[in-house]
Amino acid sequence: MELLTFCISVASFVVVVAGGFFLRSYLPSYFTEKGKNLASKEDIAQITRLVESVKAQYVAEVEKVKATLVSEGQVVERRRRVYEEVCGSLRVFIAGHISSQAAKNAFIQHTQQLGSGAPIPCLFPSIAFLSCRYRLLLRRDQWNNRS
Repeated sequence: MELLTFCISVASFVVVVAGGFFLRSYLPSYFTEKGKNLASKEDIAQITRLVESVKAQYVAEVEKVKATLVSEGQVVERRRRVYEEVCGSLRVFIAGHISSQAAKNAFIQHTQQLGSGAPIPCLFPSIAFLSCRYRLLLRRDQWNNRS
């Protein structure tokens, strides 16, 4: 019986020593690794928040630039249409073209649009010259119609 008690005591001692070595070597490394993982997880979450905020800011800036470009494109398109209309209505001054009253009125309307939109300030002298030329043509037509 004494032998059995001694064997159980030695076995318990061996189990306790082995368990102590196991806990001493395994648990610190386990908790160290868990701490590293938790820190990495928190770092990744913070980096993800930063990346998402930068993405949102970038998208907002891109949308603002798109809106600006669209509005500038509309302005350019309007200017192009007005220039085309003015060029088309300049046929009033080309010899050989029929100068109907509707064409003359279209020229006046287009030059007024060009002046009111103020697309290019250097055109103002040209508009003034063309308006003067148009008034002279009107007077000539009126003079010719009297006789």
